[in-house]
Amino acid sequence: MPPTLENEKPMPVVIIHEEMGVYLGNCLGLGFWTLMDCAGQSAAVTFPSEAAARDHVASWEPRRDPDECAYVELRGAGDYADRAAIEAAGLGHLLGKLGEEIDLERSDDSPEPPMMT
Repeated sequence: MPPTLENEKPMPVVIIHEEMGVYLGNCLGLGFWTLMDCAGQSAAVTFPSEAAARDHVASWEPRRDPDECAYVELRGAGDYADRAAIEAAGLGHLLGKLGEEIDLERSDDSPEPPMMT
């Protein structure tokens, strides 16, 4: 990561993996990535520095080598990075279905569920 000036706030960092996409966060021990399962998320978690992001990767069970991932600074992001911030960083190819709405309603042309007997 490039050095920053003393008065310049470091930019937030996202974790990326070329096959899994942008790391969105985890829940109940499961990691979510943009190219795997966005789980309806509209933004990716960010970290205050590359070192913090690497520490997070190193804490996963089963253990993962932090060098298996890459770490990218994002301008204009806070604790979370939305689709626009990720695209602006040149990571549009890793967005997957990030931010797309999940339609939990049955469409009109869906078959009727079988009757319970």
